[in-house]
Amino acid sequence: MLPRGGKCVSRDSVVFKGTATGLVLELDPAADIDDILVTMEQKMLAAARFFKGAILDVAYRGRELTPEQEALVLDLLHRKSGARIRKLTREQELPPASIISQKDPQSAQRDLRPAHNDVPSKPPQQLKNQPVQEQMLLDPPEKEEITRFHKGTLRSGQRISSPGHVVVLGDVNPGAEIVAAGNILVMGVIRGLVHAGSEGNRDAVVTAIRLKPMQLRIADIITRPPENLENDFFTAYETARVKNETIVIEETGK
Repeated sequence: MLPRGGKCVSRDSVVFKGTATGLVLELDPAADIDDILVTMEQKMLAAARFFKGAILDVAYRGRELTPEQEALVLDLLHRKSGARIRKLTREQELPPASIISQKDPQSAQRDLRPAHNDVPSKPPQQLKNQPVQEQMLLDPPEKEEITRFHKGTLRSGQRISSPGHVVVLGDVNPGAEIVAAGNILVMGVIRGLVHAGSEGNRDAVVTAIRLKPMQLRIADIITRPPENLENDFFTAYETARVKNETIVIEETGK
């Protein structure tokens, strides 16, 4: 965790907003870089496993960043998000497709490998019929997982499904439904139906600012939260996971 210097750091100094295939960081123009980095780290620690395996372009808007500050933000994204970050740009620089085609690596404006340049333990896989420069930029993970993003509240009658993870930047209202083979992250309140690990993965989890679902399911286990959870003052994220053949809810990200 970065030092806070005795200051109260506002969680509003950085707001994460999703696009169909990428992420936008809204930076408070009045926030200093230390506040931004601290807030980013807090939010990514709570959400890292949900971004794991995603391939993202990241844009930022609001506060201006120097090249040195961009490098700090980028390094933090690499270390804490769990995603494969292709590039970091100011929002107006981002091309129409927020994930770069593997057939057009030259469209990347900068190589976004981590600033510490860890030496890989083994040579990258050789990809047939692709130039060396492309292999270096786009060397895939051994198992690539899909993360589907939804920006805004999921309303009654709406349904999201994914063969990977699902991230919702908003609430899930009663009558809405999310089904994911992997994990589910909701940066809001869940009041609808959610089913993580839908293909039988009991290691999947569901995390939200508040879990108040009509029904919560992980793999083949179904539960509902206690009826007396009415406190709406949020001090941490809540995570539901399977332990000893039952679903338990724990606080995370304090």
